[in-house]
Amino acid sequence: MKKFAILGIVSGFSMPPLCITPLIILSYAEIFNLLISKGISDRDKVLNLLLFLLFFNGCSMYWLYKPFLIADMYIFIMPILLLILFLYLSLFHLFGGYIYIKLINTNHINPQFSPILFGIIFTLMDLLIGTLFGGFPWNFIGYSSARFLPFIQSASFLTIYGINFLLFLISGYIGLFLNSKKVKFIIAAVFIFAVNFLYGSYKLYCCNSCNLNKFVDLSIVQTNTVQNQKWNPYFAALQLRNYISLTFKSQKDHKSKLILWPEASFPYLVTKNSNLKRVFGGVLDDGQSLLFGTIFNENDAYYNSLVTIDSNCKMTNIYHKVKLTPFGEYIPFRFLPFIDKIANDNRDFKAGGKRDLIKIGNMNFLPLICYEVIFPIFDKKYDCIINIANDAWFDGTKGIDQLFYISRFRAVESSTPLIRCSNAGISAIFDNCGRTIYKSKRGEESYFQLCN
Repeated sequence: MKKFAILGIVSGFSMPPLCITPLIILSYAEIFNLLISKGISDRDKVLNLLLFLLFFNGCSMYWLYKPFLIADMYIFIMPILLLILFLYLSLFHLFGGYIYIKLINTNHINPQFSPILFGIIFTLMDLLIGTLFGGFPWNFIGYSSARFLPFIQSASFLTIYGINFLLFLISGYIGLFLNSKKVKFIIAAVFIFAVNFLYGSYKLYCCNSCNLNKFVDLSIVQTNTVQNQKWNPYFAALQLRNYISLTFKSQKDHKSKLILWPEASFPYLVTKNSNLKRVFGGVLDDGQSLLFGTIFNENDAYYNSLVTIDSNCKMTNIYHKVKLTPFGEYIPFRFLPFIDKIANDNRDFKAGGKRDLIKIGNMNFLPLICYEVIFPIFDKKYDCIINIANDAWFDGTKGIDQLFYISRFRAVESSTPLIRCSNAGISAIFDNCGRTIYKSKRGEESYFQLCN
């Protein structure tokens, strides 16, 4: 059991930001060999797999303790909540592993096709992770390849789930090779990798970097606002003043048509009747638009929202976040009496009805607010993706880097440029192949212009 605990630790720390895909593949090759082994009882196989998965999820996402500390909420049950989360995520692959063991035990599966079955079952489990109870598709092994652009280009038609499948498949054939020493299995693994790599290399060669400045004229404004100060009335005023100051600096040499501020950057409640001219009057010139995140109140409900205004300070687009963050924006399972008691009358945000595109000038943008960027994209009927985020919740942990690499996948999946504007994190611009056009330093106060 110690071996699989170590493999779980190694593979967990091989996820972003390190992105050491070979270690992930070798770890799952050992998992594959565990599941097909004839000399180990089914009970021991399941227990070893569970141990591996718990350490894998825990070592990759241990940093989730930070938002609880910052919010100063549920701290006394935080270890239990995190353990429940890691166990919940582990149960999917544990169930998939159990099914795989039973199918292998029938002796009806040709060994040379067993890696395919392994990949299919574990990828189906990932699909369930990404959809059940709202989904939490964060810790997929495909993200470990986010630094390796040629390998992930096939995500444009396979999505992250297809990349997961390829890695499971390669792991299975390497596992068969290690188990049988038959060269044909390592040839199969190399062939699958090579075909995917060559496709991605050819696509990157043929696909010129999408020149965003030909159809987008924008500025990204990033601050490093501490989360605990964000809604304090005194610090809120200073924060707003800082955003406006950085905006003026960014427009000194060129007036951008679109200016981006991060999630929750406007630290006051907004309604449809808000007089934003009192705040933004004189900030925007004719033809300019400002996009910012705020809390929106409508019909006695509160939304985490994205708003755009024109030079007359009139709201031109309002988008309410559809995928809310568990425990951050709503308390799941409130129908349970003890959960409602723990929530201590904290009010939930309300989810938006659907994700409508926002139109600015002659372009259609797909809006994503923070956590929403972790969900795979299947629709491609837009010109560009805008992701605004408040990474102050992660306070310097590797969660910031993981969101950066996950965002890159969304650009590749959609074959569409992605613009990311973050507070206290990493702002970035990816082209339609996931190549980095701009990347800020994490947690710095800065601005960036993309213009003609």
